[in-house]
Amino acid sequence: MQLTNQDFDDGFKNKHFELYYQPIISLSSPLVLAAEAVIRWDHPDYGVLNPALFLTHLDRLGRTGELTRYVFREAARACADAQGQGLDFTIGLNVSSSDLLDGSLPASIALLAQEFNIPSQKLIVEVPHYPLERPNTRFLQTMMKLHDLGIATAAHLGADAFTKEIRIDHDVFSHLKISIQAVLEIEARFKDAGVDRIVNFLRDASDNGVMAVAVGAESAASLSSIEQLGFAGVQGNYISPPVCYDDVVDWLSTWSDVISDERFGLSATPPSSLAN
Repeated sequence: MQLTNQDFDDGFKNKHFELYYQPIISLSSPLVLAAEAVIRWDHPDYGVLNPALFLTHLDRLGRTGELTRYVFREAARACADAQGQGLDFTIGLNVSSSDLLDGSLPASIALLAQEFNIPSQKLIVEVPHYPLERPNTRFLQTMMKLHDLGIATAAHLGADAFTKEIRIDHDVFSHLKISIQAVLEIEARFKDAGVDRIVNFLRDASDNGVMAVAVGAESAASLSSIEQLGFAGVQGNYISPPVCYDDVVDWLSTWSDVISDERFGLSATPPSSLAN
């Protein structure tokens, strides 16, 4: 598959790029905390493409930043629409390393929040594979600018977060995204000591006002493995797969009606309209 500048021009012009949203639910209350946005491209010739099939082409053409701004604008529009319906909608959006080298990104997001009349913290900038030990100075400067403008930020962490003496700077990040697989890996390697490391790490994050979310709840077993550790929230296909905007609005409207009173819905499957 060869994607050209013309393909991307047409995609942006005709809004063939669409955001899908995966809800993040609280582990301690019947609340939807946020949703992580993922991009899909409904290409007229190739069908629906996930990011793995087109991001390398976009990067090769030097247009990654263009997609980032498109995604943030669509997310701001969705937040404003949900707000108009009386719904609380916070959206996390992944950015690339090159995005974080763009010093204009924080101001651009702040202007979008102003344009759509939404609180800036309703947009969460998510940093994939953040290097905890030696982060790039320009990355940190961008993250600090985002923080200073009231824009929420999240770091995706792996097992290293629990194996090294690292403290999360709450002046840089407001959220952490940690894979359940990383948690299981630490528990398998260190047994009870591994559980203690995880609990202490998450307690320190919470004490500093940083929200930790477990990512990758694909089954009841994976969900139960993290319930007592101290995560604030969880996401995964067991809760809900990524769904289009209309369906996530239905989710926000009906979630409190379908959850289990006993365990805040953690044992319940998503509404059938969202699970397909």
